[in-house]
Amino acid sequence: MALNVSGGFGTILMKNLKVGATVKFLMQNIQTTSSATVAFDGGLIYSIPKSGFSFAVIMNNLGGTLDTDSLPLQLTLGAAFKTILGQESSKSKSSSTAIPKHYLTHSTDGDLGLNDSSLSNYRVGAEYWYNQQIAARVGYRLAPYRDLAGVRGFACRVGIRFQKWDVSYALTT
Repeated sequence: MALNVSGGFGTILMKNLKVGATVKFLMQNIQTTSSATVAFDGGLIYSIPKSGFSFAVIMNNLGGTLDTDSLPLQLTLGAAFKTILGQESSKSKSSSTAIPKHYLTHSTDGDLGLNDSSLSNYRVGAEYWYNQQIAARVGYRLAPYRDLAGVRGFACRVGIRFQKWDVSYALTT
């Protein structure tokens, strides 16, 4: 049996700087061995005003060990460029602000395994949103995850949003 319970919080520190953190409780019970720990994740996102560019830094799995193994401490760096396609827009239901109907975001990120270099990998992808309700995403992972060679490769996702709820279907090769 395994259990993972987590809770997170995010906020805007300054106009273009967001921060978030998660605390998680992990427990595993395998045959006669049981282990539990607490770990933390934290990150920052900085957006360059009026440019469409944003950058992120994330640290995962700070603290804790399960049995005698440390959790895989990981540093993730990412960048994205968001562009508006066309001039067509719609009105927001909650305000009078016009919202562009078509967004395209190009992104790239990489993970650096700080206590296990076999966890390092690099990804590129793109995401398209229509009217902030329908999304399509494609991406490619350029490095395997440990011994799981099948994790390398193509991934795609389609989704719909209704109010604050997202429903998605994803496929990875």
